[in-house]
Amino acid sequence: MTIEQIIKNTPQLNQLMENIPLSIMNRMFYKIYKANTIIFYKGDSLSYIYLLFNGEVQISNIFKDGCVFEIHRNNQISFIGEQTILAGNDIASVTVTALKDSEFILIRKSDFLKWLELDHQFTLFLLRSLAKRNYENSKELGSKGYYSKQYLLEKYLCTQFEKNDCALVVIDKTRQELADCIGTSLRSLERGISELKKDGNISVVKRKITINQLQYNRMVNKLS
Repeated sequence: MTIEQIIKNTPQLNQLMENIPLSIMNRMFYKIYKANTIIFYKGDSLSYIYLLFNGEVQISNIFKDGCVFEIHRNNQISFIGEQTILAGNDIASVTVTALKDSEFILIRKSDFLKWLELDHQFTLFLLRSLAKRNYENSKELGSKGYYSKQYLLEKYLCTQFEKNDCALVVIDKTRQELADCIGTSLRSLERGISELKKDGNISVVKRKITINQLQYNRMVNKLS
């Protein structure tokens, strides 16, 4: 599959790259990362900007003790690594993992900066994307620094219930994925789940958390 075909068959990319110089587009290339593959680690030197156009990635910090703090996930068309390059650096400040088979267009750093300089429409798109991401992250990071891990677990479970129009919601994540999402250790998460189960605010079936309407109502009332 050529870059031209990818752009033509993806309406959002077609719009984004409407004014990209042909010389820059010709130097881009396509790459796919399989699910659960590390795209790059925190501390790696970045040679390219990654443009995700299909799949899902996790942006996280991995600490020396092995704990993973998930910053956010992305399954929309977006750039990865651009913030580092725009800050005048080339060392990744986060680890990026493909959660599903994910498709990217890779752009050289120098080409990315040149495109930014020549295409005002692209510049505006990038500014809006960065502003939206930083706004959402600032809200989440503020919560994670202020509230207890138990509160964050209950808040996360309530949010997941609200996203699904079902009488019974199954949280389809492993324990480790849940711990990463709320920024806690596996041990602390297990204690929190045990407490919620003991209080009747969740059920656990084959190690999957389930929540019904009554349990959701209890947790919402507790949070408020």
